[in-house]
Amino acid sequence: MTLSINSLWPSQIRANIQSPFAILQGQADALSKQTGGLLLGKITRGKGNEGKVSLLFDIVVPALGDYQHRVMIVAHGTEMVYPASVDAETFRPSGLQSFRTFLETQESFLTGAEGKKPANRADSDQELTEMVAKVLQSPYVVSAAQSLIARANDALAAKEREIPSNVEACDSPASGKDAGLPEGETLPPNSAEEVLPPERTSN
Repeated sequence: MTLSINSLWPSQIRANIQSPFAILQGQADALSKQTGGLLLGKITRGKGNEGKVSLLFDIVVPALGDYQHRVMIVAHGTEMVYPASVDAETFRPSGLQSFRTFLETQESFLTGAEGKKPANRADSDQELTEMVAKVLQSPYVVSAAQSLIARANDALAAKEREIPSNVEACDSPASGKDAGLPEGETLPPNSAEEVLPPERTSN
């Protein structure tokens, strides 16, 4: 009789877990597709503090000379990609929220209790996906993306209005040489461009 062994592993351990780089690259490709190439997503690997790996997510605008706008930075260890931390405008405390964060940190230090989990720390790919979505859908990033698209459209429209310098005006008067006249003579205004040779008379 064969005994069935039930898995004691949690459901979070599965075969389709994505790395932080894969999550960011997927959103970079989605940005290019959604904007028709007006905006591109660029992921750059770098070295962060304490030997960590940093993934820099930038928006690139080809119409503006490949201008780049930083959206977020995701950092993780070299061997363990989780937990990962997200540095973005939406996670940066300011004003009263910053003061409250400072008090919570001091309280955990004085009491010896473990502090709360930072709001920008992702312990799994699911948590990181949710954080990335929060960043991309934040008012700051939406406004930045809309502004870059508007500027790109203006730049493309201005480029289309430019007249190439190597194209000559079509209404310039033809020279006598081009029209088959003796050197130094030109066609009178509104005259036909084609000059017929004189008719031959028979003797």
